[in-house]
Amino acid sequence: MSSAIYDRNIKIIAEMDTSLAEVIDNIRISDEYECTASKNGLPNVKIRRAGKEHWCHSPYAPDSEAAKYIEQFYNERVSEVEKARLGIIVGFGMGYYARELIRRFDWFREIIIIEPAPVLFKIALTSIDMSDMFRAKKINLVIGELNRLKVKQLDASGSLYYAQGIIIPHPQVTKVLFPDIVQKSVQLITEYIEEKDSLSATLGLKSKDVIRNNFYNLVHLFDKPLINEMYGRLADLPIVCIASGPSLTDYLEDLKLVREKAIFIAADSAFNVLMEHGIKPDIVTALEPRFCNKFGFIEKNAHLTKDILLVTTMDTYSGINKCWQGPIRLVVNGSLNHTMNTILDHLVEKGTEVLTGIPTVGMLSLKLADRLGGDPIVMVGQDLRFTEVTHAAGSANCRNIEIVSENGEDHIKVIQQKKKKDIVYDNKRIIYIPDYDDNLVRTIPVFDGFRKSIELFVRNTRKKFFNITATGAKIAGVPRTTFAEITGCFDPFVRVEHILSGQGTMTLHNREYVVAMLDRLTKDSQLLEERINAQLKHFRTIIRQPIANKDSFIQNMITSLNREFPELMAMLNLYIHKEINNYITVQYTDSSDTIAGTKSRYVLSLKTIVALRRGLVGLRSLIIEANRDF
Repeated sequence: MSSAIYDRNIKIIAEMDTSLAEVIDNIRISDEYECTASKNGLPNVKIRRAGKEHWCHSPYAPDSEAAKYIEQFYNERVSEVEKARLGIIVGFGMGYYARELIRRFDWFREIIIIEPAPVLFKIALTSIDMSDMFRAKKINLVIGELNRLKVKQLDASGSLYYAQGIIIPHPQVTKVLFPDIVQKSVQLITEYIEEKDSLSATLGLKSKDVIRNNFYNLVHLFDKPLINEMYGRLADLPIVCIASGPSLTDYLEDLKLVREKAIFIAADSAFNVLMEHGIKPDIVTALEPRFCNKFGFIEKNAHLTKDILLVTTMDTYSGINKCWQGPIRLVVNGSLNHTMNTILDHLVEKGTEVLTGIPTVGMLSLKLADRLGGDPIVMVGQDLRFTEVTHAAGSANCRNIEIVSENGEDHIKVIQQKKKKDIVYDNKRIIYIPDYDDNLVRTIPVFDGFRKSIELFVRNTRKKFFNITATGAKIAGVPRTTFAEITGCFDPFVRVEHILSGQGTMTLHNREYVVAMLDRLTKDSQLLEERINAQLKHFRTIIRQPIANKDSFIQNMITSLNREFPELMAMLNLYIHKEINNYITVQYTDSSDTIAGTKSRYVLSLKTIVALRRGLVGLRSLIIEANRDF
């Protein structure tokens, strides 16, 4: 081991991440690890675990072993590797696999290295000069066990979301040394990417709605009391959380029998189903940027909402706030719009709970039931699976569901009819998970993620939970039951109208901050418009230059706008999410230098600029209107 080699390596790491370099500096090499030489003289490590010695690499020729493994990996996954632009190495060892991967897959634009054994990484830095490898590509390092926070940090600094990635596990680390850690790392990355893909699909359809809702709801934020002051007021009362899964219509008669014996919380579109069958809930939770509102049911029947409490968020469909005649309470939670999250920090009193981890309105209902003090909490219609029919046998909304097979995989197609045309609203890959009878049922990755979120939530509470479902997915920790089996849990004397409808006093504060923000955004949006027009005027002077030059100009233009107007560009990126997402994905993944490849990128760049200009017009009008009405 050499201090000179270590100094060169750690200097480069410090340039990449100062705090990581400090962590590595403080690592002490334990007796479990012995640095030694392979038969061909290259550095290697022996690791003693459970009374046995294991070589980290081949004791004969670790470089040849790495070359063979990477070549074999390529041959087994040719199509995956060739379309990938991101390599994720789980298990760095002495760096032989990473070095060979960089050499062999030279089209990768970025490498993420996850080394679960910090001591092993320190030994590698003291034994082999990595400076050429660390400078060859954009490299992100994770030293120690991977967790969800580190995955999010990788996403922020790298491209887990925008690029096709492929995971390459170190064979010895995977099979012998740290198999559990490797499995967990792979699972975390895979789940995170699937969630991001799902979020991307959601934003592609609803991003404009999110921004519109934010600015409308911003004007009315200070009129709505927070739900927080009601926490604990329904202590030990049974609460039934009703979702609009396919089985909901099977339990409508049972719900009528216990209607006066429990608090009913309906998750968005379940409200339509209940009201259509004469069942009036106490509370409705709304989270969706586009409310699941079949044929304008709420707008046409606003009088039915008079005595029902609505719990809503900043992102929720603003139309429901406009027509709701009953009391409304605001739940402070994370917005899809980062700017709104920043605003909330200045508007809530210190110590006010901000609800996090709410992927769906169903989870909002469960967390609300818990915070209100409900016990037991009974789920109905929370099936987390798909059938050939839409939610609650078609009663919830005007979308149809088709299950189709494409390229050897089953997919869910959610179709909504607009202006006598069928529009594919969503297209998700089907996966199979067990139900309570251990049969496999169809669902999608985002629903499976929601199931896991419920399981984690239930584990961390002391309430009794029940799930009333005939064929829904199994939720660990939540036993399946029937209304007949839990009759004794219901209370014949539930009367809480005065609690739910009472006037609230706990509201947001600091209106002055919002006024100043809207003034700033109004001025900055005008300045951004002027900057774009000036840049495009200059662009006309190079219109006869080669396509590559024009494409480079537009890319530099977008980069400079992001740097000069980060707040507005972040909102624009959400407002025109689909166009920006396409632009970033192609810029990242299409490294082709062919004329066709360059032309394709240039055309997309032009479309992105057009979308930016149009998007800014729409965003600016929302800002000006909010500033006027506030």
